[in-house]
This record gives sequence, C-alpha cells and structure tokens, in this order.
Amino acid sequence: MKLTLKEKMRFAALHAKGIGSLSATEKAEYDGLLTKVKAASLDPETVAKDYREDAEPSDKPEDTDQKHVSDEELTKLIADAVAQGVPANSGVDVKALAQEIQAVVKANSLTVDAVDAVVRKHMGGSAIDKEALVEAVKSAIPKSDALTQADLTKALSDFAASIKAPPKNQFLSNAERDFPFVTRSGNLSVAEKQLLNICMAHVSDDKKNEIKAAGGVIPTGMDDGISKEQLEYAMKRGEAALKAARHAVLYRGKALTSTTGGSGDELVPTDLASDLQTRMYLESQLAAELMASEVNMPTNPFKFPMTTTRTSFYVGSEAPGSDPTESTPGTSNITLDAAKLTGMSNYSYEVDEDAIIAVLPMIQDNLASGAADAFEGALINGDTTATHQDSDIHAVTGHASKLFKGLRKLALAGSVTSNLTTGGISADNILAMKKKMKRWGIRPRDLLLIVGPQGYNDLIGLDETLTFDKVGNASAARILTGEAASIFGIRIVVSSQVREDLNASGVYDGSTTTKGSILLMHRPSWLVGVKRGFTIEVDVDKKRQINSVIATFRRAFMPKETPSASLPLVVLGYNYNA
Repeated sequence: MKLTLKEKMRFAALHAKGIGSLSATEKAEYDGLLTKVKAASLDPETVAKDYREDAEPSDKPEDTDQKHVSDEELTKLIADAVAQGVPANSGVDVKALAQEIQAVVKANSLTVDAVDAVVRKHMGGSAIDKEALVEAVKSAIPKSDALTQADLTKALSDFAASIKAPPKNQFLSNAERDFPFVTRSGNLSVAEKQLLNICMAHVSDDKKNEIKAAGGVIPTGMDDGISKEQLEYAMKRGEAALKAARHAVLYRGKALTSTTGGSGDELVPTDLASDLQTRMYLESQLAAELMASEVNMPTNPFKFPMTTTRTSFYVGSEAPGSDPTESTPGTSNITLDAAKLTGMSNYSYEVDEDAIIAVLPMIQDNLASGAADAFEGALINGDTTATHQDSDIHAVTGHASKLFKGLRKLALAGSVTSNLTTGGISADNILAMKKKMKRWGIRPRDLLLIVGPQGYNDLIGLDETLTFDKVGNASAARILTGEAASIFGIRIVVSSQVREDLNASGVYDGSTTTKGSILLMHRPSWLVGVKRGFTIEVDVDKKRQINSVIATFRRAFMPKETPSASLPLVVLGYNYNA
C-alpha cells in the first residue's frame, strides 16, 4: 500500500500534536494513517520526522513518482486551493485571483508586495498573513527549474490555512447571521457596509493617501463592493420586514419590540435606510404603533382622497321591484405636507477603518434614538403656529416639535380636553376620557393611552389593578409584575416626550411647571405621511477636526378630520399634579 505525500504530511502533523492531545475524530484518523504507514513498510517515527511542517524541503525524501506540473495542472491546483480558502459569500472572483497568483509564481516574482497587491485587489485586505504565505510558497519552490506537484500542494495547503484565518471583528445580530457581508475587517451586514462606505469616503486626505499607498481603495459610493443581488435582497428583506410589522400592529394589536420572537428580532432589515427606520420604531413605541397609519407620498404635498361617511344599506325589494335606494358616501381630500428632520452623530477626524467599523453600531443606534426622540416629540408636542404653544420650544430655532401640529396642540385647539384636577390619573378619569371620545372610543384595540414616565408610575399604582385580590390573576397583578401594558383593554404607550412640566392650561410657560398631561387617541383616525426614508451623508469639519454622519428623513402627520367636540379623535387629560 502506497501513501500519498498529503497523507504522510497529515500523519506527521497528527503525530506532532501528541496522541493524548488528539480528539476522538483525529485519533481515528491517526490510527488509519498509522495502519497505512506500517502496511507500506515505513517507519512511523521516520515519516513523522521527515514530513513534519517545519522540515526543510531538501530534508524530505523525494517521491519517485513525482511529476512536474503542467500549466493546466498549476491552474487547477491554485484554483482549487483558492476556492477552498476563500470564505463563502465574499464576492471574490476566485478564478481571477487564482490566475493572478499563478502568474506571480510563474514569473518568479513572488514577493510580499506582489502577493499583497493581489490579495488587496481581490480580498480587500482580509485577515491573511501575507508574509507567511510568501515564505511558504517560496520554500516550496525547488532550486531546480521545475515545480513539482507535491511542492505546490504543500504551498497551497499553507495558503488555504492562512486565508481562513478568523476575521478581526464581527458585528452580527441573530437576525443578520444568515446574510453576512465580508469586508476588510470582518463580517458586516449590508447596512453596516453601506455606512462604512459613506464614512470611508470622507476620511482625512492624509488617511486617504495612506490607504492608497498600501494598495487599498477608497469607496466612491454607498454601494461600493456590494453586488446587485445582495443589495436587491437586502432592500426586499427590509421592505418585507416593515410590511409585516405594520400588519402586526394593524390586525393583531402587536407592538414592535426588540426582544419578542415574531415581533422585532427577526424583522431587522439589512439595507441602511430600512435598518435605521426599524431601529427608530424599536426606540419609539408611539412611532411603532402608528406604522399601520403610514401612507407613502408619491409627491409633496400629497392629496390623500378618503371617504368621510360610510355607505348606507337599505331594504331591497324582490324582482321586479324598484331600483335600490342610492347611498353616496361623503368624500374629502387630506393634504399631507412632509417636512424634514435632520440628526448628526460625530466621530473623530483621524480614525482609521478598523476604528470606524468598531463604532458603526454606536453611530446607527445614536441616529435611530435621536430620530425617535425628534419624531415622537413632534407627534405629541408639535405646533406650527408663529408662536409655539410651549415657550421653551418657541425659543429654539429649528426645534423638531415645530415640524407639524401634534396631538396636544390639536386637542387644545379643538377643545377636546378633560380636566384631571380632581383625582389625577385614575380609572374613573380615564373612563371619562374614553366616554368623551363617543363612538371613536368604543373599541379598545383602536385606542392608545399615551403617558409620561410619572404618569406611567401612577397607572402601575392604581388600586383597580395593583393587587391579586383586585385583579383575580397573580400574573397580572402589577404589585408583582411592575408593568402596565394596558388598562380597560387600551394599550399604554410610554413616552418621555409627554410633558409633565406644564401649567394649568396644558402648555409650558416657564412659570408654573407642576402639571402633567396624558393623551387618549383613536389611532385609525390619524395618518403619517412618508415621503422619503433615511438619507445618510457625512460632513467633514476641518476646523474642529471631526466628521459628522448626518441622517435626514421626511414625515407628515395629520388627522383624517380636524378634532373637535363633535369629532373627538384625541382627548387631552391635563391640569393635575404630576
């Protein structure tokens, strides 16, 4: 029985590890190879010594059946080794990489710089020990003119091992593990790769020159290095995820969360725009609840046609009876006018690529949480009149709460309010607010009770749901759970943007700041206009030596009809001690 060179080298490698250090699988492999060595009348100790990895090529016994490698065999061997060594889904042109390495070997110009140029061109500088690779290939080339198959097999085995070295950084969530994108420093989602490209396109001039001198490439666009198929898949995945989330809110009354299976974890999209949008929804419970009311705006402004009354049905007559009574539903147009919100996240001017990769998750979270705060503040406290209802917001140029008229402004303007001086946040007062909504307050699943942090604690402490004897269910007793998800079947939304520093009139004046507020809204009666998702840019401030990642998005917010005493689409509870 004859052993191949590969089997001899494998036997030597296992023998060098020590029998006691081998795994069960390695032990079985070693025993099989030992049987072959003995069957070939070879001394195991001699084979283990002569074919160990650190043995010099000249020290190894020459196989009598070695043959010189033809061009075709050289191409196939290199291609096979590259295909085995390159990580899956890397986007690397394996054939082109193999041909260039073959050209380097055949031209006798195998140097660190030569391999570095080839690897950077095709791999983007993935974690490969280029110096070790060059030395391995050099040591495998015999002093004679011909390159043998055994020599090349050893060299390419080293190459495969080096190219499979673990990446330096990995930033993968459970939802993204099925769609990694391999970059220079590890596996990133398409969203992170897009953000990395944007940041890398705006590094300092000195850093750009340094990267180019090392053979690197500066991205020229957000989608550089991302294949068309990957980008299309990422965008479709994001759109499908957001569509599923809207459907869950609309038909199952299920809010989007980041920790609930089927409601957030697996809905993380992979392109940058929808990734930030989902992160915003996860940060803002109110924005997530209003997903079902979103309308994509093809133009700005956009007239949204709708009916204002239901079609009436009448008793019909049997044939050949008279024509049925006509019922013409009332119609109207709502004009959605989107405005823009802008946020920035800064990072150091001098950072290199590895540092940028390390802060990508932080940048994304900062942008998403900032967008959530701004959008939520506009939904609740927005006012577009010349003098904002709240004096502190009026004093700030470009404040997000000047984007459009929000819930509190429209409730005050329509006199749809409930004075909570007596009793504050109580079950009776919440029922009174629900009663004030008339027919719009009938179905609890259509209602949202929006409260601030202090108001939420008041809800948790209500006698009606605090203890087991009142609730009749230990799992729902808030003295045990500390949580209040709903009251009277109405979902509770907690927002830090609900002001609890108002005066007795329900606005902020800087004088009396002890009164709180809560809002009860009929969610289906409100529309959120979406003109554009997130756009990401980078601004370089050379004076302050910082870069700013800038995110912008455009939204509109309108009731289907103007709230009033006869159309109580939202009710403001106010004038209680917070």
